Amino acid sequence: MRVLHLLDDSSPQATGATLALLHESLGRLGHTEDRVLLLGGSALRRSAQAVGIHDAALVGLPCGQLALGWPGIRRALDAWALPRDVAPASGSEARGWSWGLRSPRGFDLVHCWSIGAFSLAAIAWRRTPRVLTLTVPPSPRAVKWLRTLTRDEATPCALLPISSTIRRTLLSGGVAEGLVHVLRPGLTMSRVDGSARAALRERWGVESESTKVVMLLGDPPQAADAVAAMMAVGLAEESYSGAADADSRTEIRLLLHPGQHRRPNAQTTCRFLGRRHRLIQDAAIDRPWEVLPGCDAALAISDQDVANGIGLAPAAGSMPGGGSAEGGVGGGLSLLWAMAANIPIVGEASYAISEIVEDHHSALLTRPGQPKALAHRLRQLFDDKLLAHKLRDTARHEAFSYFSRQRHCQSLEAVYRQVLERRPVDVPPLEATGGLRFMGRA
Repeated sequence: MRVLHLLDDSSPQATGATLALLHESLGRLGHTEDRVLLLGGSALRRSAQAVGIHDAALVGLPCGQLALGWPGIRRALDAWALPRDVAPASGSEARGWSWGLRSPRGFDLVHCWSIGAFSLAAIAWRRTPRVLTLTVPPSPRAVKWLRTLTRDEATPCALLPISSTIRRTLLSGGVAEGLVHVLRPGLTMSRVDGSARAALRERWGVESESTKVVMLLGDPPQAADAVAAMMAVGLAEESYSGAADADSRTEIRLLLHPGQHRRPNAQTTCRFLGRRHRLIQDAAIDRPWEVLPGCDAALAISDQDVANGIGLAPAAGSMPGGGSAEGGVGGGLSLLWAMAANIPIVGEASYAISEIVEDHHSALLTRPGQPKALAHRLRQLFDDKLLAHKLRDTARHEAFSYFSRQRHCQSLEAVYRQVLERRPVDVPPLEATGGLRFMGRA
């Protein structure tokens, strides 16, 4: 079986965490041969190389338009074609592979990692079976577009969200239930290097172990609201200011992505309050396993207004319903990596977050939109070391048990076979081993 993987850089899914998930299955599905085709700029190739994907082909998109990248896509596929797949072409095929008339040469299935890539596969290769992995919730406009793309029952396809929350978003938008199946992601726990803590904190200018660093989780990394997170962290820090003993006072820093939503507003507020040092910026948040060892807590907030607002306007020249139409929340891959990194989690009890972690079991949760409650949870975490140890130990155990690479690869191979053989897709359920509390809500 030959599988072509597609991802375009206009999608919020074009992150290090998504590319790491793609990498988990490469070369690990028995007799499957994988090829990765990246659509966009060199930054996407660098992100792929950073997670271990070194042999991907990169095709530039003039003016950001997927359609204009077609000649480069055709050349990349020709380079990968097996001798038996190359045959004399005639007519429109000789002039450039007319869209919608044939499959990509020699590939049995197209695995798409963004909605833009899925659009390309559906329009260019109508006869080829295809699957789409969704790591962030699509916007209502994107759901409508997916519903249109999946109406053709002649070509088998499957949508594979990583959570039940994303699945509900698709079903509520009218996508056929038989096409949508939750496939839990797999993590390589060894990506997390606990020995990197000292170097990370030195890079961030954090000199003392008494200074706490809180990472703001987001999928994509910049989706979460920097102002809301800054308020929670600031209130938690101010609650220590009245301590009689100077040694009991705790300084708290907030780790953000340079492109974080409303980061300039948060910086202005911190400057006004004389707390410029409170915010740390690091683009490596795109690969959360690299920066989490330097943190003392992870903050997962879910602002649906922010999430639904990402990419509502299509990127210049993008296809209808392209990858830019996806949104983001705080309960995706970044939350799983925080669990795997053994970092205690404080968050809001949104559907996406509560599906993965449980209050006082694997995290401390509050009702959404209450920064004072988040601040109280952060202080509770920092003051009660026994509680923090219990939460992070449980979260890491569940990450190891339920998001293993082996289980993910076995499930993905089963889905590939079912789609190719035109059988109903049935993703093997997770094993009911110790602590899978969220299964009752999935």
